[in-house]
Amino acid sequence: MRVCFVSPYPLGMVSGISTLLLDLSDELRRKGHAGTFLGPAGDVRDPPMALMDIRLGPKEGTVALARRTARALRDAAGRFDLVHVQQPHPQTWAAARVARSLGIPVVSTFHLKPPPSGRRLRRLADRIAERNLLQRTRMVFVSEHTRKDFGAPSGTVIPNGVGRAVMEAADLSKASARAALGIGGKEFVFLFAGRQTRNKGYGELLRAMAGLKGRTFLCLATGEAPPAEAAGYRALEAGLPRFRNLGRLDRSDWIQAALASDAFLLPSHIEGMPMVLLEAMAFRLAPIVTAVGGVPEVVGRDEAVFVEAGDADGLARAMGSLLDRPEEASALGKRARRRLEQGFTMETCARRYEAVYADALNPGTT
Repeated sequence: MRVCFVSPYPLGMVSGISTLLLDLSDELRRKGHAGTFLGPAGDVRDPPMALMDIRLGPKEGTVALARRTARALRDAAGRFDLVHVQQPHPQTWAAARVARSLGIPVVSTFHLKPPPSGRRLRRLADRIAERNLLQRTRMVFVSEHTRKDFGAPSGTVIPNGVGRAVMEAADLSKASARAALGIGGKEFVFLFAGRQTRNKGYGELLRAMAGLKGRTFLCLATGEAPPAEAAGYRALEAGLPRFRNLGRLDRSDWIQAALASDAFLLPSHIEGMPMVLLEAMAFRLAPIVTAVGGVPEVVGRDEAVFVEAGDADGLARAMGSLLDRPEEASALGKRARRRLEQGFTMETCARRYEAVYADALNPGTT
């Protein structure tokens, strides 16, 4: 099977969607399928699929991306059996329209219903893309919550899965990772990973840490803040002595940070099926999470500590409870890993996508 993966999000940027596509294409390749990425690839090391990289100039944006994607797919139509688009977006809508006109089945994965754009024309384009993908493609949702959020009465729920490379890396030496980062062997380490934004609860995290002054621990943060929010966060970070903002990391550096940590912080206000949580579970990190989006479909109270979204004091108490009982943090992390192995590996995820692809190519035969 020859699958064209279409996404408006750079494949070389560490994100949930790029991680899913890289790991899914790698697993499908092991099963004899061929994948191609169509979109802004960026800097990708040893991709497990072919790349049709769309590079945009400094003054080009969404419209140019959609047009170039449509043209590239039309020119390469004979190379693909199926098109798999990610998220409602003008680019993915354009790809789906071209594919349908050429008789190529389209599978759409809906990851998260984002807040509406502040620009009127973009809001309209996003609504059109969403409506068309919901009505005219084979739909996959990363969580039951996501399916309901989009108001879809049908569709297949396929949770994200963690790839083989991360599962194997999770068993590497914790001591070596800590030594590389200059972290003491017994120091308790929290990890935050993702966009440093209000929607991810980054402000609550920094305020929670301020409430834990006097406690012995270290908190690592990865990711970047948008310019509109960055200045306020940097001011809060300056007053936190046991905090390191590592910025945007590549995959190897992210793995090192996860290996060095004990607990994972996900204080988000909105989520779909957070890939970063699943990967943290692979590393046996004790999750402190909010019950938003598909998070409760991944972990329960046996595997995680839950806090209310927006509650910095509650987050501080949860962090303090793990500092007081590091053995409980270790037990939570081990149970989280077992939960992951039960249904959130890429082997399971890829097998489910194979079934969806087969049904899209031969409706009613599976």
